[in-house]
Amino acid sequence: MMMNRSRFRFGTSRIRGARLLLCGAMASLIFSGVGAAAPEQGGVDIRDPDVKAWYELDYDKKPPKPVAGKDYGMSKDGRGFDYPRATPLDEDEAANPFPGQLTYWEQASYAKNMEVIGFYQHVTNPGQTWQAIADFNGRRYMYVTYRFNLAVWDITNPRKARLVTELGNPWGAKGPVQNSRQLKPGETMGGINIQWSASLGKPVLVQSSEIPRFGVFEDKLTEPDGVQTLRSWDYNKGFGVYAMNGPLPDQWELIATKTTDYEHPDAKPVDQQGSGSLDVPAWFGGKYMFLSAAPNNR
Repeated sequence: MMMNRSRFRFGTSRIRGARLLLCGAMASLIFSGVGAAAPEQGGVDIRDPDVKAWYELDYDKKPPKPVAGKDYGMSKDGRGFDYPRATPLDEDEAANPFPGQLTYWEQASYAKNMEVIGFYQHVTNPGQTWQAIADFNGRRYMYVTYRFNLAVWDITNPRKARLVTELGNPWGAKGPVQNSRQLKPGETMGGINIQWSASLGKPVLVQSSEIPRFGVFEDKLTEPDGVQTLRSWDYNKGFGVYAMNGPLPDQWELIATKTTDYEHPDAKPVDQQGSGSLDVPAWFGGKYMFLSAAPNNR
C-alpha cells in the first residue's frame, strides 16, 4: 500500500508544534554543516553524496570482528553454540572457522515432533527461496521462487510431489543448470503471496521486485560503482500483480506493475529510486496491502 503524504494532515498543540519546529531547525543546521562538526571519516574516501550525508549524520558503528573460540563457538559442554553479540558483514564463511566446527558437510538429518514424509533433491536457489500454495481443479500446487527462478510443484500427494514446470536456472552440484525456459524479459519473481480475489473471482499472485542485497559490493562507503549499480538496476523496483487463470505461468495475466518509488510513479525501472518491495507482501485479499521498502535513495 502506497500513501501520498499530501493527503494527510496532522494536528498538534502549540507546545508540540514548537518542539517540531526546534527539531526541524536543528536538522537544518546539521545538514547545512552549521553549528555541528561532522564526525571524522577515518580516512574513508566516500564519493557517493547520499552515502556521505548518511555517514556524517550517523557515524560508522561497524562492530569489530569477533574472535573465534572467545566471542563465539561451541559451548564449553559441547551441547550448544555461543553466538557473538555483534559482527560486521562477512560473506566468507570459510575464513571464520571456530574450535569444534565440522570439517565436512553434515549428512545426517534430525527431526523432533515431526515426521519427514518426503525429500526432493531439487534446488531452485541454494541461498533461500519463497513458497506459496494454491489449489486448482482439485489439485494443490506449490510455487517456489527466487528472483529469476520459478518452480511449480504438484503437492496434492506430498509423499509423491511432482515438478510440473520450471522457469529460470535451477542449481546443481556445480552451480546453475542452464534451462531453455526463462521468465519474460524484464520480469522477476521475488517473494510471493497468493490470495483469492472476490472482485476477479480467481486467485491473484503478488510478487516483490527488489534490488539485490548481496554480491554487488562489500562496503557501500568505499564502492560507489556498486551503489550506482543498484540505483540503475534495470528491473522494476516495486511489485507485480498477476491474475491466475490456471496453475501454470503461461496461464497468468500481468494486470499491474507498480513501483514503491511513490515520488516518481511513472519512472522507468532504471530511473526508479529505492529498494523495491522486500520479501513477501502482507496481503489477505482485501483492499489494503502492506510492503516493506525504502521508497527513495536518501
